Amino acid sequence: MTKKKHLYEVDLMRCFFMFGVVLNHVASTFAAALGNKATPAGRFLVSTHLILHFPRFGFMFITVLVLFLAFLLLTSGSFSWNKWLTGWLEAISKGNQFYFYYIFLMFQLYLIFPLVLKLFELFKKHLNLLLALSSIGYLGQVLLSGRQP
Repeated sequence: MTKKKHLYEVDLMRCFFMFGVVLNHVASTFAAALGNKATPAGRFLVSTHLILHFPRFGFMFITVLVLFLAFLLLTSGSFSWNKWLTGWLEAISKGNQFYFYYIFLMFQLYLIFPLVLKLFELFKKHLNLLLALSSIGYLGQVLLSGRQP
């Protein structure tokens, strides 16, 4: 069986569109904080804000591309559930696949971050200990995953 070719162009597009999403959200935050849109800066920000909506179409394109490639993989006859599950478990445990990194980032932001805030509230007087323990935990995770720090 031949090794599948990695599409580096899709990785570049993902980075480009993620940067666009971040830029769009930053512009939205500034526009909301600006309040008075009658100022020259406010008019410029509002007039250019629609241009920053380009990533949504890129994300739709990449999603369709990935679903189409997954469909081709499933129908080609070379797909194996055992191989897929093994690869998926390795990617989950090591976080070494680009798209899994993004999913872990979302988990951190939406699920873990509120818990971290509560942890900071509980240990207000022991933040240095918390920093040391989190550093040791991170180092342990890096060593267990086999990645270089």
